[in-house]
Amino acid sequence: MKGKARHLVAAATVIAAMIAGYASIAPHARASSGTAATGTAVTATAATKVVVYEPFTKSGAVAPGIDVVRKSGTAACWEGAISSPRADAFRCLAGNIIYDPCFFDSAGPPRLACWLGPGPSRVVLVTPERPFPQMPHKGSANVKNGSPWLIKLSNGQFCVDDTGASLYFPSIGRANWDCPHGLGWGTIHQHGREWTMGYSSLAAALGGKAPRLTEIPIAIAWF
Repeated sequence: MKGKARHLVAAATVIAAMIAGYASIAPHARASSGTAATGTAVTATAATKVVVYEPFTKSGAVAPGIDVVRKSGTAACWEGAISSPRADAFRCLAGNIIYDPCFFDSAGPPRLACWLGPGPSRVVLVTPERPFPQMPHKGSANVKNGSPWLIKLSNGQFCVDDTGASLYFPSIGRANWDCPHGLGWGTIHQHGREWTMGYSSLAAALGGKAPRLTEIPIAIAWF
């Protein structure tokens, strides 16, 4: 996974503020139904459903089930998303807020849908400050490689890939996932059709030593 070990105290301050921000967002996510709010199911298993996130239709309209919370005007989208390897996913700065990932609308007017959270349906629409260079548009993620950028645990929590400073312990690795009430550690574990993640509460992680992890099943993974 991305990132190196950061200084524990500084990282803890950043993560505590980040988790508080996620917890303050009201949960408006819709249940998985095969609509664009959750994406197109590409792998349906007994335990974990893997979907490709699609905020726009092929004709360039905002997809059904996507809730446009606001339009934030222009944004500087200077690099590909850190959270997603998709060719249509970018990292954008609108005002003083960094959004990652933001998905480019290849069929409609130049714009991007930036994920707002906590679930998959809420987005902010932004217009890029300058035209993007021509690049191949894959249209979907390759779920055989990489890692999802958003997951839903079996306990109902949505967890997002941490693209900034994070906690690290040699024995359990990096806290790669920010959840409303805790952290996900290391890589996702795939046990056949079931995916799981090592999880701890935030309070346990800030105790100065590696927390004891609970293996929690992943209900849905978005790529």
